[in-house]
Amino acid sequence: MSSEIIFTNSNGATWNPGCGRERPVLAPIKLGVISAESEGGEVYAYTKGVNVKTHPFEFVQLTKAKADELLYWFSTICVGPRYPFVFIDEEDESHVVHWIDTEFTVEEISSDVYRASFKLREEI
Repeated sequence: MSSEIIFTNSNGATWNPGCGRERPVLAPIKLGVISAESEGGEVYAYTKGVNVKTHPFEFVQLTKAKADELLYWFSTICVGPRYPFVFIDEEDESHVVHWIDTEFTVEEISSDVYRASFKLREEI
């Protein structure tokens, strides 16, 4: 079992934060199902899209070098949500994901210590 997080893409580019996630959480799942109740009390549901798992990230101990690499990954490698990539989690499980947002900011919280928060989307 690994405790490292790794991003990789089909061209062989990789990124590793060099630190763990702050408060890793279970990824919430959103089903692509719409449901409601009819006036007569009958429940109905139908598929309207894909099921999605959202992987939240918060890093609070990134160095400037790692923060710059992450900004490069966002702007050049995956180009925000445009190109999928593989995220390998702390349990060594691989997930094909897209970056959710088209904007991303890294914040300096002290000398050479940076914070970054973002979400990745996985179709399941």
